Amino acid sequence: MRIHAAQPLFAWGCLDDCPTLVTIRDFLDTLPDQPLLAGLRAARGHGRDDYPVERLWRVVLLTIALRHTSFNACLAELHRNPALCQLLDITAEDQIPNGWNISRFLDVLGTELHRTALRAVFDHLARRLGQAVPDLGRHTAGDATALNARPKTDPKAVATEAAQGWPQPSGGRKEYKDDEGRVEKVVEWFGYKLHPAGRCPSRGGFGLSRHRHQGRRQ
Repeated sequence: MRIHAAQPLFAWGCLDDCPTLVTIRDFLDTLPDQPLLAGLRAARGHGRDDYPVERLWRVVLLTIALRHTSFNACLAELHRNPALCQLLDITAEDQIPNGWNISRFLDVLGTELHRTALRAVFDHLARRLGQAVPDLGRHTAGDATALNARPKTDPKAVATEAAQGWPQPSGGRKEYKDDEGRVEKVVEWFGYKLHPAGRCPSRGGFGLSRHRHQGRRQ
């Protein structure tokens, strides 16, 4: 009997550890983010435009695509990688945003109507994936993981998020037990409990939700 080895639909192991500039450029150009950017530009109005919203948005995307552990790590790479800067139309080092510029941008990105436009980008990509994979979503599986976060210090910002139905970060704890019920490992975090939903068996993500951790044990 001959067993044919084939890669799954989402062959994560085949992704480049260091994607080429062409791959990164194609990724940035493929995203249907024009309505999102138009809304961000309109919200900024005639205010200061030291760092255009397109540049800040692409820093967010690069941080994810290049698998950096933080936005500051991505900014540090931009400081030492002129070729990568060119993809963001950065021609001088002082045009690279600072960490606090990204933090403020993320706060804006999480407000309405920008959050709805951001979700529309994800949904558009999921629909394109559904056209290529007709049974996407037919067989699904859920999981849970920790998402670290810091609480906001501005009471008005907290009240605004609460009014919009967004949970605030809190302490979480997960105990791993053996077959006899003895605790073998404990993981604690401060933030959210993230619930991704994906396709079986290819593990293609098409949805997620975040929740405030309830209680000390789960």
